[in-house]
Amino acid sequence: MNTPFYSITIPSDLEAMPEAVRGALARLAEHGWIEGEEEFYARLCLEEAIVNAITHANGEDPGRTVQLRLYDEDAECRIEVQDEGTGEFSPDAVPEPQPAQLRGRGLQLIRHFMNKVHYSQEDRVLTMRFRHKAFTNGGNCDE
Repeated sequence: MNTPFYSITIPSDLEAMPEAVRGALARLAEHGWIEGEEEFYARLCLEEAIVNAITHANGEDPGRTVQLRLYDEDAECRIEVQDEGTGEFSPDAVPEPQPAQLRGRGLQLIRHFMNKVHYSQEDRVLTMRFRHKAFTNGGNCDE
């Protein structure tokens, strides 16, 4: 496994999230993974993943942390969001939200915009992968 080009650990506090996301977006741009309007989609996925880790996995417990790591892997960028929850989360068990439902769209958005999404219950890590220009066509292009 290679070394992340960005890594930050934040407390399970939503007020700590903007700094982590700003830093990640800056590094993604520096490494050529995003440009222009692609930042919106990357920000959306980062924020949704971190909010889920803080609120659902860690229960907003300030004694728990969330780690965000970004990796260059040839033609893919790997983003990891690790929580300190129980690891009982299963993305496959999350139902599609109903049209009138106000919550529960985060995972669906992440799946749409990322090329690959996986959650390791053992490691408590959400892994998102995208290729160069994945956001250009509005997400999840497999070209």
